Amino acid sequence: MVQLPIEKGGLSGSACYLTTNEILPTPRLSQMAREIELTTPGSCNLENIHTRSTSSVPELRHILSQGIPSLIQRLSDAPSHSLCLLVLDSLSALFHSNTKTTSNTLFERSRELNNVALMLHHLASSYQLAIVVINEVNSVFERVDSSNLPRHPESDQVFYPEQSRWFSRGDSLPCEGYKEAGLGLVWANQIGLRVLMTRTGRRKHLLNSGDHTKRQRYSVVDNGTDTRELGKDSEAILIRTLSVIFSSYSTPDSMDFIILRSGITSFIEELSVAC
Repeated sequence: MVQLPIEKGGLSGSACYLTTNEILPTPRLSQMAREIELTTPGSCNLENIHTRSTSSVPELRHILSQGIPSLIQRLSDAPSHSLCLLVLDSLSALFHSNTKTTSNTLFERSRELNNVALMLHHLASSYQLAIVVINEVNSVFERVDSSNLPRHPESDQVFYPEQSRWFSRGDSLPCEGYKEAGLGLVWANQIGLRVLMTRTGRRKHLLNSGDHTKRQRYSVVDNGTDTRELGKDSEAILIRTLSVIFSSYSTPDSMDFIILRSGITSFIEELSVAC
């Protein structure tokens, strides 16, 4: 766990966002900066957000070995602007390939993943960076129930589908068992925390109290509820779930959250789940 510097009750520092598919969505960041209620108007901007795009693993290695240390050195003159967060969105996109999968290509991919992980660990430990790597999920097709496969009494063999459900899939929602994180066991062994974000089939109506000094109020609308009773300022918002699959410092858990114009808002409530 990386501790970020705290200044006057808030986080102080810069962030670097590395993209592999698209450019950084700055219009959305600007919207959050305008809408967030915890800052005074004009005090939250994109000045301390740095971004760069990479389209290949060799280019990513160069950025991690040369570009990021150079950026850290350049920002070190102003402690309030020092680099605190590095986001890579997404790593799995760099390992997509249309070539036939062979033992050689799998070995090469594993070697590249280990090299990238080593560089990220070095940056995190050397410069006290918090690093977030975005992964993708793949569909899981259970052709055989490995738990029912016959085993020799003296055999300790554990099949991969049996293992992967502990480190690649969530279990807070029924649908999470049909999706698993990409990049396989090699990448799972390199990270200290895995978080899964899932869309649910539930929606919540946000009640606008008109008083921005108070916490927002929420009301669950079941099927058959007349939404007109909630008033014209309410809107149905999709509920999402954040699940901690595994962590080096936390127990597995999950929580619901919604995405607003100003960012994300979490809430704790006992609700029936559906995907």
